[in-house]
Amino acid sequence: MCVHLSETGVFSNRVVLTSTRDEYPETWFDTEYPQFQYIGQLWIGETRYIKAKIRQTNTKEKISSLNEDPDVEILRRKQEISWVEQEKIQTRVARTVDPEWPNLWYLNDDVSPSLKVSEAWNAGYSGKGVIIAVVDDGLQTDHPDISPNVDVEHGISFRDGAKDPKPKSDKDGHGTKVTGLIAAVRDNNICIPGVAYNSTIVGVQLLGTNDNINNTVDSDEATAFKHYISNVDIYSNSWGPNDGSGFEGPGYLAKKALHDGVTTGRNGKGVIYVISAGNGGLDDNCNADGYANSIYTIAITSVQIGKNAFYSEVCAPALAATYGGSYMDKYLTTTTIKSGCTSAGIQGTSFSAPIATAIIAMTLEANPNLTWRDIQHIVVLTSNRNNFIDTFSDWSINGANQEFSQVLGFGLMNAETMVSVGSKWKSVPQHQTCASRTKFSHMSTTSTKSDFIDISGLLCSTINYLEHVEVILTFSYTRYRGGTQLYLISPAGTKSNLLHHRKEDAEDNPSAGSLTWTFMSVHFWGETPIGNWTLQMSSTINSVKVRLDRWSLRFYGTTTDPWQTAIYRVVLVVETSAYQSSDITSLNNPSSEEFKDVKTGLQRFWSTNTGTSFYSLAINKLTPAEKGSIIVDQKVYTNENSVGSLIKASYDLVNNAESLRFGRISSLKVSVANITNYELPNNTVEITNKTQTNELCSIYTTFSKCSSKLKCKVSEGKPSCVSKSSSSTVNKGAIIGGVLGGIATTIALAGAFYLHWKQRRQ
Repeated sequence: MCVHLSETGVFSNRVVLTSTRDEYPETWFDTEYPQFQYIGQLWIGETRYIKAKIRQTNTKEKISSLNEDPDVEILRRKQEISWVEQEKIQTRVARTVDPEWPNLWYLNDDVSPSLKVSEAWNAGYSGKGVIIAVVDDGLQTDHPDISPNVDVEHGISFRDGAKDPKPKSDKDGHGTKVTGLIAAVRDNNICIPGVAYNSTIVGVQLLGTNDNINNTVDSDEATAFKHYISNVDIYSNSWGPNDGSGFEGPGYLAKKALHDGVTTGRNGKGVIYVISAGNGGLDDNCNADGYANSIYTIAITSVQIGKNAFYSEVCAPALAATYGGSYMDKYLTTTTIKSGCTSAGIQGTSFSAPIATAIIAMTLEANPNLTWRDIQHIVVLTSNRNNFIDTFSDWSINGANQEFSQVLGFGLMNAETMVSVGSKWKSVPQHQTCASRTKFSHMSTTSTKSDFIDISGLLCSTINYLEHVEVILTFSYTRYRGGTQLYLISPAGTKSNLLHHRKEDAEDNPSAGSLTWTFMSVHFWGETPIGNWTLQMSSTINSVKVRLDRWSLRFYGTTTDPWQTAIYRVVLVVETSAYQSSDITSLNNPSSEEFKDVKTGLQRFWSTNTGTSFYSLAINKLTPAEKGSIIVDQKVYTNENSVGSLIKASYDLVNNAESLRFGRISSLKVSVANITNYELPNNTVEITNKTQTNELCSIYTTFSKCSSKLKCKVSEGKPSCVSKSSSSTVNKGAIIGGVLGGIATTIALAGAFYLHWKQRRQ
């Protein structure tokens, strides 16, 4: 193999190119270009990429002085060759630092909080009908605990071109371990059950140790990301660049493949790419990993018991976490090569990612119509802090009332809630994007400085609810690149760590230089992009100067609220005599310790006509509505339906929240909002009695102020002002929606109500 060194890596003997010719390349390429050997083609969208090997080199120069093989230049000069690239070798590493059921603490509810996998199983979900491509170092397709769920016919190995992705050496056991966590057979008296034990696995052997240790090229990664894309639902990827140092990510083709996958996969709904977030610990940052910080992937990190795992990285792109095992408390258990079963050393985000993959598989089983963005929204909505400690920094609440961690994203995944919410979810609105102009800053500092970009409503008129935010920037440094630290602060004041001190990167880059890179954060999910954005840059190493050369922002999100219905509302009616204006002011602007977690308190609606104050309390994070139960402060409330449960929970909350100080609740009016996204079953709520109808109208007329010539009518669960001559009818089974007529509701957060759920903006 001819190998040439480049300034940034090692050139391989592989080239990839595009041609204007329509004929199949195997009929003409080798004949017309004898210096090359045709090895295959890759389709991305409407473009065909031809892959070939260089047979030999005629150069007499020293290899170390070459940038690329001179034969590549021959291709560039041909008119029919529209684009050509000699591929660089990229090193990728696997991210790893039934009889076993009693040892499966992460599945059998031996640990609290649990992933609620057993509850999802009990609801009837197991990943059946969902196809998962495990992109790794191969897998033992005849392992007795996974073989019934492996589609051997559609596997592939990039090591030898075979369909069977079997390990090429005893060192290649990583993919078999990953596969067991996803899809090991249940109740067969062998090893373990996988989380999605009825899903189907397609093995894609991208990595391996028989050739160059875990080296890949761009076109192979792109092909892996699109392998069998006509049928694959999820690609599970427990690998990435080396931890600790460098800034690496997918190449040109792999980026196009990821975009094509979410655009055309699953008949336009988009395939799901799950990525392990990395094992570099708090001395590393997953934003230096271009696979983890792609908007098209779901980066998953790890927790150990009670806190982030010791190997989890600071990670603004991470959506959520699952248990990943830890020598500090307990390892995971899974299948291994030679038909084995092991827990030895099973720790790392490598093993959190497949658990997340399996939970997503059950969610797709519950609702096959979910898009790639629906899945991301459901992960954000249903993941929770659960009292996990972030050892890097405190948890924060963003401007949309989402609680997040700089390490753990939006918290621990919950399989039960994901399948429940997913089964009733309606697709989020159309994806929108907007971008700022590039700002040339030339701001230098040896300590900390800030620069600003103001986003106007005219520039970003199509986005009111953010999903991902990208920062494209170039910075320079006099020494030790790894000492550079970056924070992005939104107009709402949310602060997201994009980059922090990376010890190994500082050691590996001691000289002056510059870097252009795209950073990404999910911490602003649900906020508006409009306003002043702050980029804070600092150097953590004394006397080292860093300079911000230029930067810009790119936003992704929706125009309308994607969660407009993922929440229940309860209207609390408080007697005027019990209300003092100073009390609500104190609640909304807390100064005492007891209100430290209360942001805006309860939203107050005032009626001068009736002398009544209305307060709206938002509650979300429901257990399955079919069970008629909800959870408030880890206490389960159960009634004949979820509305009854909500009423019980609400009374309990307000009657025990003495610190609110604005008096007892005189009555509680039911105002259960559904929602276009999360619909209750038709038989869950029936508006059948006059009392409910009157209460709805009482609340509605307070806000809409129906004139004396009009009366309130409830139609399809929604009250409105109509002529008094109109008849009033109520449809049975209607879900009460939009009771407050579009009036904004503010979330009452943890603190006085002891709500440990992550809330959202309405």
